[in-house]
Amino acid sequence: MLRKKKNGKIKTLLKCLELSLVLILFFLAVLLLVTVLPFKTGYKALTVQSGSMTPTLPTGSLIVIATQPSYQIGDVITYNNQLEGNELTTHRIYQIKKTNQQSFYLTKGDANNGPDAKGVLPEQIIGKVVFHVPGLGYLINIAKTPPVFLTLVFVPAGLIIASEIKKIKKEVKKIRARKKRLAKSL
Repeated sequence: MLRKKKNGKIKTLLKCLELSLVLILFFLAVLLLVTVLPFKTGYKALTVQSGSMTPTLPTGSLIVIATQPSYQIGDVITYNNQLEGNELTTHRIYQIKKTNQQSFYLTKGDANNGPDAKGVLPEQIIGKVVFHVPGLGYLINIAKTPPVFLTLVFVPAGLIIASEIKKIKKEVKKIRARKKRLAKSL
């Protein structure tokens, strides 16, 4: 009786661990898809690559940016940095200037001593940072590597398939046992 109770607890614990693993892998896979696939939601997820916005946005943070109708002083924006070969830069707007009907934004990284070398035109802006999760960007970048990505796809799929095969085998055994009992009773 004691052994049966222990086995039941171990099975329950293993099922909980399996479910937890599948849920974690599913969550990571969804996050990965959101960062890789271009959805037309107006939102984009990116990873902070440098410390220029520390402590507001630590390196490795996952940031979510959203397009806005307008941008204000104090907004943290992501824009195409033409001086850096069109790399994306995420800095804070500290001044808005207007010259000859054209407005542009002066930006600066919170951890930088001085402002960025060139103003940012409205058409360069990808969006405003609407939220961030420190450290999660590192995890997403690791998840984008082929071996980890394949693991995120095939491990949950394998666990689900194995679980379904177990259920099918159990049902087949029940059907065979039922047939045997029925044959004996005839």
